[in-house]
Amino acid sequence: MLMKNANKCSLVLIYLALFFVNIKKCRSQFFQGYSDENLTICIDKKEKKISGFLNANLYVDDNPKLGVYQSCNLFFKGNFNNLESPTEIKFYNNFDFESFTTGNISINEITKICKIILKDQSLSCSNIFDLKSGEVFSLGAPAKIIRCARIVSEKAYFWVNGKRTKTYLLKGDFVAILDENKNTDLKIKFINKNLKTIEGWIKKSDVE
Repeated sequence: MLMKNANKCSLVLIYLALFFVNIKKCRSQFFQGYSDENLTICIDKKEKKISGFLNANLYVDDNPKLGVYQSCNLFFKGNFNNLESPTEIKFYNNFDFESFTTGNISINEITKICKIILKDQSLSCSNIFDLKSGEVFSLGAPAKIIRCARIVSEKAYFWVNGKRTKTYLLKGDFVAILDENKNTDLKIKFINKNLKTIEGWIKKSDVE
């Protein structure tokens, strides 16, 4: 009798595990992400939303160890119907969450090309990209990204096994959200000025 009950419990656990795996697989079909060192994008095909950020740094003598002397940081988000046609969305810089400029983005997922045109380039990036005339970017490698977001806390600490670490991100940093846990924790990816990629878990309340 005990053996039969144990077998039933095992079957229930297996079914539950398969159920949640299938939910995650189904959910991942709605999201398409792309990421390289300059451009990170998430396309939510179910909700028809796009989010992402543009990061670029010019270094002294092209050497990251000598420091940055020019940088470009833009966050963007908006809704879309057909991304192959120019779609108007909002662009923000990393230190002012209120001001924004509008622009158009178009994406061809077959040729892996993204074009961005800003109506006003006063926010950022004019010393690196000519976004007012329009710039074409490669979409980079496919990536599992739920959405892109900005850090809103003054300090967003990384957590490991329920304990806060000494590593943190600052308000205005851009992150790609890779996964979520119990609706309270987020697994994120961050690329710093030295082009080092950092992945880890932060609190959901730390992002917008």
